[in-house]
Amino acid sequence: MAIIWWCKTSNMVPTMTLREDIATCLVKAIQLKASDIYLTKDQQHICMLFRMRSSLVTIKHLEKDTLKIWIQHLKILLNFGLNQEPVYEGQMIHQMHYFRVSILDHLDCQQLHIRCLLPIRTLDAFKISTYAISVLIRHLKARGCHIIIFGHPGSGKTTLLSALIHLFSNMNQLVISLEDPIEIHQTSNPQIVMDEHTQVICKAILRQRYDGVAIGEVRDNKSIHAAQTLINTGHTCFFTIHGDSLSQCQTRLKYFNIQPMPPNCYLHLQNNFTITTYVEHKTMLRFDPELD
Repeated sequence: MAIIWWCKTSNMVPTMTLREDIATCLVKAIQLKASDIYLTKDQQHICMLFRMRSSLVTIKHLEKDTLKIWIQHLKILLNFGLNQEPVYEGQMIHQMHYFRVSILDHLDCQQLHIRCLLPIRTLDAFKISTYAISVLIRHLKARGCHIIIFGHPGSGKTTLLSALIHLFSNMNQLVISLEDPIEIHQTSNPQIVMDEHTQVICKAILRQRYDGVAIGEVRDNKSIHAAQTLINTGHTCFFTIHGDSLSQCQTRLKYFNIQPMPPNCYLHLQNNFTITTYVEHKTMLRFDPELD
């Protein structure tokens, strides 16, 4: 039996023992390098699905009561108690790996999703040329550049963002990140969870002279406001957004009224961590095949 830890903030507090079958599931996900674990109801069984390289794979079928038992256990484990809420979210750590737990428990609908949060990776984990890395580093050193990462859900945008923040910090630059929730814990830079105080936090960030600011994902009012406030302020800005093409990415930015001024570096993250790079200068946007 393994000891698991829970957190609602950055502080990790020890709690009860994890069920052996859940611990076995987490270990298997780590071994297979799965990004997500799903437990969902079938007509006759409970299906355990792993997402691996953007594809869903059925791992096994479980007994009908398994989903209910796991949800009840994780509610207690994550200190949710027996409150009757439709959605529960929390984070835990097992064998030095972080996991984000999301529980949907409303009326007859029960779903369990566990996100496997990968450790910080370097750019070597991505399919990107040495020349493209040198271009990225040049833009990271330039004040006021915007690094915009886009791709479909599960493509690895957060992992790439974490790698770039880690690289930026190693260049003796101070960066702060705003996330909701914090997915990959960094020790080299402060991380703040976006909440109702985001507007005040953004003003404080501008006064404290950080070299770079990262926004986990632009998707709701809090993150949109943060992006609108922090871009074009002279900081190096990093953020991710959903989009399957450059035009779709720029359309979403325009819809959110986010207009980053050049120089901008767009990173299109595709399957298998392949990166296509676009660089937008003051006068033109170009795709350079040498960047791939």
